[in-house]
Amino acid sequence: MDARLAKVFVIAVSIVAVTVVAYTVGIRTIGMCTNDVCNEASPFWQTSANRSSAQNASSRTLQFQIPRYKNIQFVHEKTLLKRNPACGNLADILTRGEIVICALKKPYNQFFQMKTKNGYIGEDIRLATELGRALGVKVIYKMAYDTNEDVVNAIHNGEGDIGLAKLSYTMERARKVAYSRPYAVVKKVVLLNRITMIDKDKQTLNKILNNLNAKIAVMQNTSYITFAKDLFPNAQIYGETEWENGAVKKLVKGEVVALIRDELQIKSLMKEQPELLLNFIPITLKDQYDSISAITNLKAHSLISYIDKFLENEYKVRTVKEILHIYKDYLK
Repeated sequence: MDARLAKVFVIAVSIVAVTVVAYTVGIRTIGMCTNDVCNEASPFWQTSANRSSAQNASSRTLQFQIPRYKNIQFVHEKTLLKRNPACGNLADILTRGEIVICALKKPYNQFFQMKTKNGYIGEDIRLATELGRALGVKVIYKMAYDTNEDVVNAIHNGEGDIGLAKLSYTMERARKVAYSRPYAVVKKVVLLNRITMIDKDKQTLNKILNNLNAKIAVMQNTSYITFAKDLFPNAQIYGETEWENGAVKKLVKGEVVALIRDELQIKSLMKEQPELLLNFIPITLKDQYDSISAITNLKAHSLISYIDKFLENEYKVRTVKEILHIYKDYLK
């Protein structure tokens, strides 16, 4: 009897030990600050088996349903709303019975504005819908602008009440529009060619990329142009109009040594093309955050105050993990 108990005890201890080792190995990754190299534990770089387990666990706790668009109208022309009174004032919005959202023309802005067979979904759509419901007004979602800067200029010129286009904060934009509290916060990530890390383990990321020989790709007409220049002012920064066929392809071909984008886009890319990890290493800039906010006209004090209180008290700001899980079936 004692021998059998001893055998069972040994087996139990072995199982626990193997589980701990497997979990530890599964979550090891490399994180890097701009000023030093450091290690951190993160589920980002789990093995495929561990990722599957994590996703199964997430699916049991996260619920998502495509919203019913009872109070939102999607329009695609700038001229449709010229008849409306001046936009941007909370009293005018309540008088009109509608709130005008300026958004990007493109039907697919990953995680934030995505067209499906049942309508549009995404974090921008969700915020617009819930804000309209809280105000008790109809939402006019004006998808008529080519770039993020066009949306900023539209709000500055009074073409809409609120701008939603996955907009990051920059000092230049803040001179034109007012920013709300963030409704999403992501970290900035560098996707770096592994060759640059050879014999440079003790070097900082700043030394690797902040020099005249370093070529870095970012998306054109986004805040990441400014971010890249601020982080690595001595590097050559290339603005790309396309993501996979532009920035990613240049990295694969060796035309640039790195690209910079937010963690949602990088994690999505790694999920779709895991083979990229053979040649490239994603590095989270732990001291760099990208806050995504709504924007209003600088004079719309009552509106920006209302949005801030709404986000603070009534709106569920989702984590990166939640966003990745909720929209995983809608990624291209």
